[in-house]
Amino acid sequence: MTDSFVPNGLQDGVYIFLQNRDRSRACLDFNPNKNKYQNSLINSSFEREVYFLDKLETLGADWIPQNINVDKENRQIYFDWYGNTCEDYLPTDWKTQLENIVYYLNEYQIYKPAFYRKCFYCDNVGKLRTYSFYTACEYNDSVIDIDFYMPILNEDRKQLVETLAKNRKLDVSLLIEKAFLEYIDWPDNVLKDCYFRFLKSKSVASF
Repeated sequence: MTDSFVPNGLQDGVYIFLQNRDRSRACLDFNPNKNKYQNSLINSSFEREVYFLDKLETLGADWIPQNINVDKENRQIYFDWYGNTCEDYLPTDWKTQLENIVYYLNEYQIYKPAFYRKCFYCDNVGKLRTYSFYTACEYNDSVIDIDFYMPILNEDRKQLVETLAKNRKLDVSLLIEKAFLEYIDWPDNVLKDCYFRFLKSKSVASF
């Protein structure tokens, strides 16, 4: 099915981002080149992406991709695409929309570390949507084994995770705090505002 799809430069480690010729459909292809990662990590990442997209769709989230089609055999996820990311374009009410997404993820008890602008896009009616949930987790399951996920991190993030971890375990809430307050860049410090409005009261798991 990916024969008519080509890379668009948005590769994000464990997946290659593909789009069709008229940029109306996208594919997250969880088959990265050069055997860079263990198959168990790729499978886990794909399954996590599918799990959270399905969960959010069931919960009625209207800011995830539209018309999702999952090819489990080939580890591919297809959805409607509009040829942009929030690195390129932001609608006039983007801040309100982003705050709404943070609010509902908190209501749904989901941590999403991948809040980078490249993981958000705008549809044809000006609505923000997001994908890249393969590093997400639920609040009650937020302590992860860092050794399993180290291969997908860049050097800066590896150093940060090593600093935050205890006994090779990381509470993702600590990573979210750093991401929202320090290293993920959106205009007007909106993530910092969102953190203090919606997330700061969340307790850190004990481990």
